[in-house]
Amino acid sequence: MKTRLSSQFVFANVAVLLWLLAGCVASRAQTRETIQLERFGFKSGSCDYRQSVQFLDDNRLLLSAPVDGVCDKRNWSSGSLMQLTVIDAQGNVLASKTRQNIYAMRAGPLGYAVACGENSLELVSGELATIRTLSTRPDPMGPCGGIDGLSPSRTAISIRDFGDSPKSFARHRLFRADLEQPIADRQFGKGDYLSAITESGYAVCASVEHRRCEQLAVDGSLWAGGGPQRASRHGLFLSPNQLLLPPDRTDKALMSLSPNGEEEQVVDLHKLQPPNVDSESIEISAEAPRRILYSATGCYLGDFDDCYGLNFERIAVFDPQTHQLLFEEKVGRNATSIISPNGHTVVVLDGSKLQIHTIP
Repeated sequence: MKTRLSSQFVFANVAVLLWLLAGCVASRAQTRETIQLERFGFKSGSCDYRQSVQFLDDNRLLLSAPVDGVCDKRNWSSGSLMQLTVIDAQGNVLASKTRQNIYAMRAGPLGYAVACGENSLELVSGELATIRTLSTRPDPMGPCGGIDGLSPSRTAISIRDFGDSPKSFARHRLFRADLEQPIADRQFGKGDYLSAITESGYAVCASVEHRRCEQLAVDGSLWAGGGPQRASRHGLFLSPNQLLLPPDRTDKALMSLSPNGEEEQVVDLHKLQPPNVDSESIEISAEAPRRILYSATGCYLGDFDDCYGLNFERIAVFDPQTHQLLFEEKVGRNATSIISPNGHTVVVLDGSKLQIHTIP
């Protein structure tokens, strides 16, 4: 008795094989260096979510790791003694300091990082000196929860805060490192959602119900046609007239929105996603034309609720102007990846191991 394979089974396996081969080809045009971070306080385990690496600029990285090495429910929202180290791409130490009462470090404007404390956010220089403290109210999302993100060219950082009332709406302020006063200050109202940060302000989606974007205003100017539902979630500006919409695991393409309301496909994701997608994210380089770092976690079998065996993350870098895939790599599911301001370096932090990928 002969066993017949279904056409769906054969097609699925051929698709997976082609997807793997595409990754091998894309990975050839880059070089990789690995730096072990144990000497900087990094360990694999419960503190992975507090350990981080951030680009200060194209040539310097800021490493941060808790000194005590114990992270659990008892201290998940409180500060601890943190070891901060600035290194170059070869692992040479440029500055080092331990800081008390730091919850975590996040990316800041070019040349700076943000130290998250219980009730404040500090801009920290490459010499590990605090240049400014931004007082904030406790955020329900945690000590780093008040950070909206950076402007497209990383010249400014946006901070979210709330008023005294438990039901008060968010106030968003955009700060440059060299100016005392914010360059933009926007009080949100009912139905307002942050769509993206511009170089000098905000793209705001006005929603009536179900978070659907009824009206999209960019720096106060209305864009035609409102916007798709995804415009009520955080996107990124590739240019002043091209808003890269947040990825959606139900879609097989990254789309951008223009002022006339038209959507355009930026990249086809069929060959970049894991066979079964769990979550996706995007990051852009600060230097224009901006390269895009796309990340997706998933697995070979299962769905986004239940992945069985070999859970992993696929990362890819591409040029949205030429639609050329520049780099692709499979990394551990708990790894974090970031792209340099110029878009030519991707670093992957996986426990106590740092991989540095240089892309032409």
